[in-house]
Amino acid sequence: MVGLIDERGTGMRARPRWLARTAGEVLRRGWEMMAQLATIRSGDPRARRFHAFGANSCVCFPSASILGYDRISIGSDTMVGAYSTLSAGLPLQPPNPSWAGPTLTIGDRCVIGRGATITAHRTIVVEDDVWMGNDVFVSDQNHDWVDADRPIGEQAQAPRPVRIGAGSWIGHGAMILPGAHVGRRSIIAAGAVVTEPVPDHSIVGGVPGRVISTTAPDDVVVLPLQPGKPA
Repeated sequence: MVGLIDERGTGMRARPRWLARTAGEVLRRGWEMMAQLATIRSGDPRARRFHAFGANSCVCFPSASILGYDRISIGSDTMVGAYSTLSAGLPLQPPNPSWAGPTLTIGDRCVIGRGATITAHRTIVVEDDVWMGNDVFVSDQNHDWVDADRPIGEQAQAPRPVRIGAGSWIGHGAMILPGAHVGRRSIIAAGAVVTEPVPDHSIVGGVPGRVISTTAPDDVVVLPLQPGKPA
């Protein structure tokens, strides 16, 4: 049996510490090189599977999942972080020939943080210059519970369009749910859950999300704006 190497390099058949360090560094550099090579970039064969894939954009490797490539449009100079999920279209349903547009649209100069999940069953639009933190969740459909004899997981509500306005910031772990329309240049605080329309230049926090203040167009922060009022 081969012994494990402890911090002192001792143990049955222990290798020199320099060998373990060298091997570790080789593995790390190999992984970094693989991640660079496997990242989807403009002009790659995989990028051509998308409905649109703008110049200088990338989807970092590894992705958690990408479903419905031909229904996803990504603008220019946009980055989708590693371990993210992009899903477009209803599961197991072929594209609707009467609708040639994308189901999931991500605009120009957007940053989608690591581990984000965006699932568009009908329509999700992320406008230009939207930045998202890590682990953000966006969906235009939710489960239903009207049939008491069926598991909730087998029931679904009708999709409701979601839009995130240009220039907005979506904080770490926030959730943007069906029917939400985040106004332009708004801030959604970390962990907030947005289920309703949000006016332009709003700062939203809490569960459920509520407008807690506003940022005026001239960058002057005005406080408060009817604290506790639903967004």
